[in-house]
Amino acid sequence: MTNPDELERMARAATPTKYEGYSITRGGAVLSFHPWRGQAVRELKTSPNSHGYPSVHLKTNGRMKRVLVHTLVAEAY
Repeated sequence: MTNPDELERMARAATPTKYEGYSITRGGAVLSFHPWRGQAVRELKTSPNSHGYPSVHLKTNGRMKRVLVHTLVAEAY
């Protein structure tokens, strides 16, 4: 679990994605800015897809969408 000070530092260095409310760091950490359990920002867990690539589930247009982390990094940087 990432401590609050580390999350704040990561949030300042993160680049927004095309998905509203989410940002990504150069290292591939995906941050959510949707309030959750009293936290303003949190790092999302990654899980491998069927080919072994790290992915995250992002909520867009009221639906969950699985997005590859390396795609988010490539689009942001």
